[in-house]
This record gives sequence, C-alpha cells and structure tokens, in this order.
Amino acid sequence: MVGVVDQSVSPPSFSEELSKELASAKIQFVEGLGHWLALEAASIVIELIAKFIDEKSTIIAFSDGSHHGHKPPLSS
Repeated sequence: MVGVVDQSVSPPSFSEELSKELASAKIQFVEGLGHWLALEAASIVIELIAKFIDEKSTIIAFSDGSHHGHKPPLSS
C-alpha cells in the first residue's frame, strides 16, 4: 500500500488498519503529496510497487515444466 502522510481524506491510520486485514501487505508512506498520489507522483508509486513485487516474487514451477507463472506456448 502506498499512502501519504498529510492526508485528511484517507489518513495513514486507515491504511494501517486495512493492512492488518491483508496478510502480505506492506505500507509505504510518501511525504509532501496529496490524495491523488498515483497521478501526482506516478514514478514514485510505480517504483514502490515494482520493489514490492520483486520482494514478493517467487519462482513457480508447474508440472508441465513451465515457470515464473508463465505456461509454455500451446503447440499448433
């Protein structure tokens, strides 16, 4: 979850409460931005989400030999 510190519409406490309900949640707060964080600082949000995904990624092996969540192409 990415939130902002000085936010009255959805204050940090809302994010903290919500994260308790999500087993793999991680909260990252950004200072100096408003309610439209994803629009105001898209590059920051993308970087934080990419870092989270990278930290959480695992190699998934399937019985058909595929991995990384991608199945091999279908034979024609």
